Amino acid sequence: LVLHVTGMMEHINAFLNQHLTAYLRDVRVPESIDEVRSFSQREWLALVPLFLVNVLLIWAMLNCFIRFEHVTLPPARINTQQRIELNKVVDTAKAHPSDPQIFCRCWQSKTFPYCDGSHATHNKATGDNIGPLIVEPFDDGDDDNADDEVFPMQ
Repeated sequence: LVLHVTGMMEHINAFLNQHLTAYLRDVRVPESIDEVRSFSQREWLALVPLFLVNVLLIWAMLNCFIRFEHVTLPPARINTQQRIELNKVVDTAKAHPSDPQIFCRCWQSKTFPYCDGSHATHNKATGDNIGPLIVEPFDDGDDDNADDEVFPMQ
């Protein structure tokens, strides 16, 4: 391992001493804005690696000293497809009391307001866990549903 690292360091040293020195010696550094305007295409292309290295170094320094975790972004829009020109999308569905209804909550359904299973693709792509709203009918006199939670719609 030591020999491998030593050999690698020798290659890096040779590159820096030979190639980088020759590259920097041949790069034309402008002394004024007028001189920049007179650069040939070849001179501009010679500056690209130097520019990229500087951008990479600046990014690395900023990444080390500035923590971007504290930046909070505004919440993203959930509905990007269904009647987005309206201030609020409200749908009403009529069903027979014995028919269960499955409603979309991901806004991706092609049969909106009904669920077509599009949330599965959405969840896979985003890591989300959204699913449909399933409205199951129940009979008020049925004791089997006495423990069911009922959430009022707002």
